[in-house]
Amino acid sequence: MVHRGCALRCHNLGRFSGNGAMYLAAGESEADLAALRQCTHTGRPLGSPEFIEALEKSMRRHLAPQKGGRPEKPVADARQTSLTSKQ
Repeated sequence: MVHRGCALRCHNLGRFSGNGAMYLAAGESEADLAALRQCTHTGRPLGSPEFIEALEKSMRRHLAPQKGGRPEKPVADARQTSLTSKQ
């Protein structure tokens, strides 16, 4: 199961904000573990899209998954081809 952007859902963290031991005792959900495993396997950061974007800006690197495959060839401009062809 692939998690888009490896975003960890932290919607329940607010109720544990005062007691770290209680948070740790609650354990992890299967969804959180799957996201952590996926990001560990791919080497991508785990966090919200905003967090990953901030990391990309500070490191000046692409960290989020990019479009795969070979880059598209640039489309030739018809005005340019008339300059290079011999007549």
